[in-house]
This record gives sequence, structure tokens and C-alpha cells, in this order.
Amino acid sequence: MSDKKAAPIKPWELIDPKPLPESDAQALAEVLDYAEMIANGESQLDGISMQKATAIEKLYKSEVWVNEWMEANPPKPDAIGRPVVPNSRNRFQQWQAWRAKAQGRTALGSRHTNQLLKAAEISTYGSRGSRKYTERTIRPLAWMLTRDYAERIEEVWALAREIADGQPITNRVMSKAMSEWKKKNLGAAGTVRANRVAKAKNYRSTVEADFGLLLLDDPKEAREFIKWAADQLRAKAKELAGE
Repeated sequence: MSDKKAAPIKPWELIDPKPLPESDAQALAEVLDYAEMIANGESQLDGISMQKATAIEKLYKSEVWVNEWMEANPPKPDAIGRPVVPNSRNRFQQWQAWRAKAQGRTALGSRHTNQLLKAAEISTYGSRGSRKYTERTIRPLAWMLTRDYAERIEEVWALAREIADGQPITNRVMSKAMSEWKKKNLGAAGTVRANRVAKAKNYRSTVEADFGLLLLDDPKEAREFIKWAADQLRAKAKELAGE
């Protein structure tokens, strides 16, 4: 007999979702169909990925899920008083999982959700002509989104078309175009700097979240952390000044 305890029931798991408006229900059905295809390892996923990206973007931008999830699982402010983001991707993922469970279906994981949402955003930049492309094809362009170069995505597309020379643009072609764009426009040092800035933003988000928990659990320790951080900042400033 297993000693493993059952996971505690979340409050929203006791709530039966109400019917969605027809357009939202159709978009959710497409997303959940895609999730099941991923779970079953079907090979045709990539060919329909942009269709599903359009569906998930439509669903994400709808206010219906935001209002429903606000009611079923109200967000709580964190310890440092940052405003609640009711339409965050994390909450969207939670809502989708809740809806999928209520229908006895598989939810789309957070990685695939983010990939599709990024693909939908990337597709709004630049012109791609009439050629068919997939989420995997344009995945390398996500680098441009996270480094604040989204407005220059069309430049990478132009390089990709040149490299492809009339053939279909593949993930490998787009990756090569991305590398050439970085080399031409940023150079090695500029690329490293852009990556460093993006990582710093991620580190800051992590520190802010962890500090919120620290402040909630132990305000005294939080003050000590602030003093330590201030000391580190002063020491770094002296180092840069050559003192």
C-alpha cells in the first residue's frame, strides 16, 4: 500500500466552469486538441502550429477567461505590494488547466503555451509573403522579442529569404539568418551585451519574487538583505571607479 498522500484539493477544483461564449469555446477546443496531439506525439503538429498560435492568442486576449478566473481563483497581492496582474500568462495557464480538467482533457503545457503566444506575436512583425511557415520556423526570432529588437524582425526575414534562395524557409535557415543578423548589426560584443541585459531582467524578476517571500516571512532578515545588497552595490561602484 502506498504512503503517498493525495494532493490537496484547490478551491477552484470544486467549481464547475460555466459555458463559454461560442468563439471562446471554439478557441479553447483548438488549444486542447493541440495539447492532446502533443501528449500523443503526433507528427503533424508543426504543420498546424500557426493555426493553433492564432487560436491561443485569441483566447489569451479575450477578457472572458480573465473575469472567470478572477472569480474562481482571485489573485493575491504579494508581500512587497506589487499590483496584481489578472491576465498574466501564469494565470492563463492555470485557467486553461482548470478548464481542461473539467472537460476531462489534457491541458497545453506552459512551454508550448509560451511558444505559441510568442509565435503569434512574432507573426505580427514584418512581411513574409505567401510562403507557409510554422512555429518552429520562426522560433529563432523569439530572441528579437526578448532583446527589444522586435521592430527589426523583418530584416532577419529578408536575410532568411536570401539564404533560402527560393526554397522553403526552415528553422535551420532562420537560425542561420538570425546568426548573420547578429554578426552584421551587433557583433560578438553587442550580442553578449544584449544577452546579458536580458538575463539581468530575468534575474531581477526572480529576486523581486524571492524578496517578496522573504519580506513576508522575516522582515528583519529582509532588512539585512537590503543592507547587504547596498554594500555590494557600493563595492561594485568603487571597483568600476578604479578605487
